[in-house]
Amino acid sequence: MKKVIITLVVLVVLLVGGALGVIAFLMNNYNYTFLEVVNRISVELGTSTVDDPLIRYSEKYDGEYIQSGWEEPGQLKVFSYLNQLNLDERKAYFQQRVNILKDKRFYTPDCDSINQSNMAAVGYCVATGEVDSYLFENLLMRFSFAVPKEVGSYGNALDFVMAYEHLKAVADVSPDRNEALQHKTYNMLDLYLQKLDGDSASLFHGRSVLASLALLLASQLEGESERDKAIIARAIGHFYDFYVALEKAEIWPEGYNYWINERALQVVMALEAFKSLTFEGESVNARVSALQQRIGYWHIYNTRPDWTIQGWADEGPRIDLRDETAKVMDYLSLVTDDEAIDVYSELLTRRYGLSSYWAGYRKLLPLIGSDGWFSPEAVSKEDRAVTLEPLDHLLPASDIFGKGMSNHVVIRSGWGANDTFIQFRASHIYTHHQHNDAGHFTLFKNTPLIVNASTYNGMNTENRMYFSSRSIAKNTLRILNPEESFAPDRNYKLDNHDGGQRVPIGLGSSIVSHKEWLEDFEANKYRTSDLLDYEHIPSVKTSIAVDITNAYNSIRYSTNNESAKVRRVVRYLTYLNDADLVVVYDKVTVIDPAMIPLQVYYMPDKPAQFGEEVVVQGSAVNGVMKTDSNLFQLEAGETELKVVNLTSGALANQVVGGPTYSQFVHIDSDLTTLEGRIFDQGYQSQRWLDIANWRVELPASSSGIDKNLISLLIPTGSNSTKSVNKVEENPLYSAWEVGSVMIIWVKSDSERELSLADNALSSHVVVISEEPGTLDLNGVKQSFDAGVSTFKTK
Repeated sequence: MKKVIITLVVLVVLLVGGALGVIAFLMNNYNYTFLEVVNRISVELGTSTVDDPLIRYSEKYDGEYIQSGWEEPGQLKVFSYLNQLNLDERKAYFQQRVNILKDKRFYTPDCDSINQSNMAAVGYCVATGEVDSYLFENLLMRFSFAVPKEVGSYGNALDFVMAYEHLKAVADVSPDRNEALQHKTYNMLDLYLQKLDGDSASLFHGRSVLASLALLLASQLEGESERDKAIIARAIGHFYDFYVALEKAEIWPEGYNYWINERALQVVMALEAFKSLTFEGESVNARVSALQQRIGYWHIYNTRPDWTIQGWADEGPRIDLRDETAKVMDYLSLVTDDEAIDVYSELLTRRYGLSSYWAGYRKLLPLIGSDGWFSPEAVSKEDRAVTLEPLDHLLPASDIFGKGMSNHVVIRSGWGANDTFIQFRASHIYTHHQHNDAGHFTLFKNTPLIVNASTYNGMNTENRMYFSSRSIAKNTLRILNPEESFAPDRNYKLDNHDGGQRVPIGLGSSIVSHKEWLEDFEANKYRTSDLLDYEHIPSVKTSIAVDITNAYNSIRYSTNNESAKVRRVVRYLTYLNDADLVVVYDKVTVIDPAMIPLQVYYMPDKPAQFGEEVVVQGSAVNGVMKTDSNLFQLEAGETELKVVNLTSGALANQVVGGPTYSQFVHIDSDLTTLEGRIFDQGYQSQRWLDIANWRVELPASSSGIDKNLISLLIPTGSNSTKSVNKVEENPLYSAWEVGSVMIIWVKSDSERELSLADNALSSHVVVISEEPGTLDLNGVKQSFDAGVSTFKTK
């Protein structure tokens, strides 16, 4: 009690003395609760320790999941693929792998260094007979445990678990040593559960790692005593809550770099351990195996033809697939036995050679390296000729991840080096490192063409707060509202009328459970996108339709009671394989006719235009321009991209960009004055990200509250003559020919019963309409739906 009084007295003195700002900073930026601030002050005063905090949270999941436990406690949980081998066979397995790696000069274990940083090598040396197992036992007994934090540093439990299970794989652990290691594991697990019982660690941030590591520690407990059963049950409760959220989201909302650097191996290993459970009386093996496969697949699908991950949130250098990805995919290859994951893992090994593993991870190769490392073809050098083409017969060209939740779609024309690649996003909001990007997509063909303009150089930079994390840096819709206010939370000081999507989560999050997230989601706080349709017809087309109304301040929900600007926003995207053509149709109903939607497309360079260009701000090479051109043509090496606005009207299209204007943001919601600001504080050009120096903005044409925007994106070879020709304009519809495709826009006042004699060259007809109707095509009646419908005529 004396310690509590001392700490509280000091806290009061700090508050009176003006330290309130420091405390607020810790709570706002590090998501500490007030109780955790008290505990940290207590540690600094010496009245408590990190291991034994002044005030403890109540134990979550106490008494729950008590009927859950390990199906076979004596089996390996993390390296389960070794369970089919007996002890002698495991030793021979490691001996063979080590010998191959030595011969290839990939890795040689140092059997003379018996220390904590060399535990994997010690395990191999035990298997080869060069080190006695008791030395490995002693090493684990002396293991120096790093205490986890809620944010940023999650301890070293993974190292301990991998070493402990490695020891059990290659030696019969002496009973007395095993008892001591069980006690050590229990104490480590208790510290992780203390962090998880608190309210700071956020679901798809630190909580995911802490829960995964807690389950991994629990997997090493034999669970025979009531004490063990109780703490295992609590670890299961924390992990299962995260597992349910991950099962729905599938893809990692924080982006690839955070996932692969700080979360991936812990999570996939915890999933493997979770498979060994009898969960509330039932096996979860098949269910968890399905999620492991989906995780492996989204790594594969999001790999562009240039062997780069197409990022989607706060990204860093490891989207280049070096150093980190191979160890995760190798492990998934071993535990899933999925052919596509096996093939991708081997291709990645061939593409990047030894650089696919950071040097410090190569000690893991005998333990988790996929079979590709031990084949005669494996070499240390990179091979730039390797493509993803061997996956062509194993996986369809499109898939959707987190269907109904993340709505993360990848579309490919094929798996070859020259094929078209599209990534589409319409995810609900889960975490603060996620971007507000409903309806956003990127397009790659030989080179990045339609690109993500976001960069990341810290959470609190002006660039990230007002540009990079927001939809205005994405290829989606800006919807201008003259009365708009922008105040997501108190950290945002500038009131930008930029037309962007709302910001449900600002600079930090402390979502303590999936249940808590779900409650706010059902109240529409985190809901942004409803999937209306996803269809993939192999070699023909892929289409997606999403209602992204909730992504904007709308009649359904607005952040901090900001004024609503939309009643409904629906985006349709259709890709036609034969024509290599993307059709984008946006149907927007605004609150007031003065509210203007614009389609935005970011590009690496300034596109050529075919009309008059007027400089409004800056210059023609670094500024804002208006143009009456509806065709924008980008030359990118041997690839050309045409962007065509089919629904132009009285408002001029805009071209914005250049060395500084690439970060320009409109802040007035007025297309006549174009007042704005350049948010370059914190901006840094980063070699691993696509260049996004220019953008085109295509405003809606209609004057009422119902707005329609249609554009075509046509990636072609530089010598292609594919053009867009208007072939019909009448009160019922407008029609264009694009190569062998006819595009028909059914006008809002049409009777929607159309008769059309199709040009004999057309192989596809695309009908875009606000309402359903019928089309008589060369005497054959076809029904079409609201949105985008396609008909193959040949």
